Amino acid sequence: MRQSQRYWIVLLLGVGVFLISIPLVFLEFGQTGLEALSIVATTLLTLGLVILYWQQHRVLRYQQLPQLEISEFNMLGNFEFLQVDISNVGGGPATSMALRIDIYELSGEGPLQTTHGRLRRIESLGDGSEKKTRSSSIRPSEINISFEAESKGVLGSGARIQNQDSLASIVAKEFQKDRDVLYGKVLIEYNDKFSQEKTFEADFSLKFTRHDKLEYEVFDFQPWADDNQQPALGG
Repeated sequence: MRQSQRYWIVLLLGVGVFLISIPLVFLEFGQTGLEALSIVATTLLTLGLVILYWQQHRVLRYQQLPQLEISEFNMLGNFEFLQVDISNVGGGPATSMALRIDIYELSGEGPLQTTHGRLRRIESLGDGSEKKTRSSSIRPSEINISFEAESKGVLGSGARIQNQDSLASIVAKEFQKDRDVLYGKVLIEYNDKFSQEKTFEADFSLKFTRHDKLEYEVFDFQPWADDNQQPALGG
């Protein structure tokens, strides 16, 4: 049962108890009792209206929040370009979006490394080509909008630094520590219209392996999840 339904049930019960108590209070205390009961009822009614207003405010606020979904994720070249298709099925815009990838071990230990940086929106041009813009926002009801981040721009604390390690070199260095597989947690950081910082976590992971070269695949297993702390599942 939803919270709003419980609220109305409690309210109706309160009204019923109040109506039943009127003749009882009058018989016991007379007019003075009724006046006291009236003061109590007015106070409770005011409190109920305040609670109702607060609940409506919460509902309206929720309806203006973005709700993100990731429909596609790809890394091109030597993990140089990271492309992600994002949909906003909520009622408000997501702005200042940034991509974050946390690197974890198969056991769930981590994050070993955290990568972070701005996403840039890809716009389709009339001639069939695409242009990378400076925008990092998505409006309500926009579906499968492509964004891109460059590997060197993703790594670090958000500011682009020359001679930064690429994502490929970060993963390669972790593999030098006798690891056979690594996992990446994909997160989108953004601001909502109320200037609150939020984080959306993808429902998939990036599985990194190393054979003749570094490889990755989009994978269901998430070793950092409490119900996935079984290393054999991700081998």
